[in-house]
Amino acid sequence: NWLSDQVYLSRQKDYKNPFRNMVYENEDERDQILGGLEANSFIQEEKIACRDFVAKIKKLKVYD
Repeated sequence: NWLSDQVYLSRQKDYKNPFRNMVYENEDERDQILGGLEANSFIQEEKIACRDFVAKIKKLKVYD
């Protein structure tokens, strides 16, 4: 989960970076071109991979 959270935070920094944003008129234009942060395919793939990995670990875990 930590790694998945760090992927999100890293991408979030890109969206908040004034140097990256200065090529766009505003945030709406940026989101139309890049897509919104929540819709970022890399973030979504990482969340799915994390969820699947956690589910696999829970299946392997033996409870007394």
